Amino acid sequence: MPIAIKAYIKSSPEKATNLADSPQMLIWRGFAAGLSRFPCVDALRKPPKDDPMHRLRTRLFQSWFRLSRPMTLGVRGLVINESGQALLVRHTYTPGWFLPGGGIEKAEPAILSLERELVEEAGIVMTGPPALGGIFSNHPVFPNDHVVFFRVTHWRQEAATSEGEIAEVRWSDPARPPEGTTPGTRRRLAEFVSGETPGAYW
Repeated sequence: MPIAIKAYIKSSPEKATNLADSPQMLIWRGFAAGLSRFPCVDALRKPPKDDPMHRLRTRLFQSWFRLSRPMTLGVRGLVINESGQALLVRHTYTPGWFLPGGGIEKAEPAILSLERELVEEAGIVMTGPPALGGIFSNHPVFPNDHVVFFRVTHWRQEAATSEGEIAEVRWSDPARPPEGTTPGTRRRLAEFVSGETPGAYW
């Protein structure tokens, strides 16, 4: 049984009953039953790390978990200017004012995603490392989506590189965001102003 499933059951024994009849467990049982027919199954249980069969099995398990637990990840940045104002953007394809950011591309580190999105949407070039403000669940808006949130205080202004994506860019008092500011954006701005501990949801 995969380690992740064992940990899931151990963390809460009452989950075991529901898990036993789940589609994921039925798939695992079928795979394990087929694997047990091979004479080499014992050797597969604790193979050396350079064993091709070990790598193949690991890939299969990773693919299975990716299919059974899909998740998306994005970044947002709170950029503050010398006057204490926050940078907000309005897109051409969806209503509302947002903190700049977007989806993390395949194999792209989150901090590089932020760097790319800031330049594309607002021409903001970071000149120092941003501060991690938190990792938030965006499940109520987009199931299984998470947002990595950064605060950016060291930057310089250049021309934005994205064409047709951003309708408007503005600097706003974080205590008085403009009408149409999205709820998640309002929460992060309010936390910045008050210094309160962030919640779990975007």
